[in-house]
Amino acid sequence: RGVGDASKVEIVTVWGKLFVLLGLSLFGIVHWAPEQLSSGIQERAWHKAIIGAATIFMAYEGFQLLSYDFDDIKNQKKNLPLATLTAVFAVIIIYILVTLGATMLVGAHTIIEQKEVALSIAGQQAFGLTGLILVTIAAAFSTGSAINATLFSTGRLIEIVAEKKDLPGILKKENKAHMPYYALLIIAGFATVLSVIGSLGSLVDAASLIFLITFGAVNLMAWHQKVKYGFLCFIGFLGCVIAIILSTYEEFITKPLQLGLILAFILIAVFARKWIYQKINGK
Repeated sequence: RGVGDASKVEIVTVWGKLFVLLGLSLFGIVHWAPEQLSSGIQERAWHKAIIGAATIFMAYEGFQLLSYDFDDIKNQKKNLPLATLTAVFAVIIIYILVTLGATMLVGAHTIIEQKEVALSIAGQQAFGLTGLILVTIAAAFSTGSAINATLFSTGRLIEIVAEKKDLPGILKKENKAHMPYYALLIIAGFATVLSVIGSLGSLVDAASLIFLITFGAVNLMAWHQKVKYGFLCFIGFLGCVIAIILSTYEEFITKPLQLGLILAFILIAVFARKWIYQKINGK
């Protein structure tokens, strides 16, 4: 349907979930109880926090999707950096508020035990059945906005890669709304299959490691190109490297098969991509 409709969907879903989540967070923080932060959980080594951050990095990222829509942004050189940095800082603040608020209401043990539905339980604790329903709706909005934004932006990215002849030419074909519909349908199909056959935890762990590798490479290239504030890019690169090492070690200990599949996909993308592309095009 094009840029306009995609933007309208994002505005509704994002503001809807923010309204509910911030309301829940503020309610929990008003009932401040610091002991809830460690209620029912064992003490862990400090480096486990870095491993945890690396493992759930996929849940934090999303701001990079803006760069895929470069051509659709007005006054790109001004608005893209502003929007990206605003998104990063907004997510930091929102995640801290949501984590503190929910933990104040149900305790750290419940957050860990209940995982994906922990916020709904926190909503029920705060406002009863109404809170449970509202937070569940917010979760659906959150998922919907993430799917919408990711499909839209990834479709654009695939189109750009296809234009550079690193993917089949059919993926750059656009419909009347100037959207690469074959790219959208294919990426949506793959995502649907993965969501059905794979567990959420496995998908998040795998995607987080791949995102860390991607962002580390981007930071390194930016530093190498001597962009403005290049030292920040180098710090970002080092941070990604540390997180990648710790995350890989954790995956090797707990999920070696999954780690092997991730590495296999990376090797295919790096070394076998051109050969596969040539075969598809009959060269």
